[in-house]
Amino acid sequence: MLILVGLAVVGVVLLPNLGNAPTQPNTFPIAPHEVNIPEQQEVHGATSAAACQQMERTFILQGRNLRLKEIRRNDANKGGGVLTHLCVFEGTDAQDSYFQDRRYETESW
Repeated sequence: MLILVGLAVVGVVLLPNLGNAPTQPNTFPIAPHEVNIPEQQEVHGATSAAACQQMERTFILQGRNLRLKEIRRNDANKGGGVLTHLCVFEGTDAQDSYFQDRRYETESW
C-alpha cells in the first residue's frame, strides 16, 4: 500500500517556437445588431428571454425611453456561459455605456 501525503512538482513548460504565425484576435466579431448606438440602440446580455422582458419593464419603470426590439441567442456563448441571450433595445434613451451617468466623476470622495 502506497500513501502519498504531499507532492510538489516544479517544472517548466516548453512551447514550440511558432515563428511568425499570425495571432488570433482576443475578441469575437461583433455584428451591427450587437452594438450600442447612443440614442438609438442598447444591447444587454441576459440569462433568458424572460429576463429580457423583465429588463424592459425595469427600463419603463425608470422612465427610460427604451423598448425591446429583439431577443437573440448569444452567438458568443459557446457553452458554459451564463448570458445565453442578447436583448436588443431601441429608443432615444439608449446609451453607449451604462457608466455614462458620470457617477464616478464627483469630487465627494
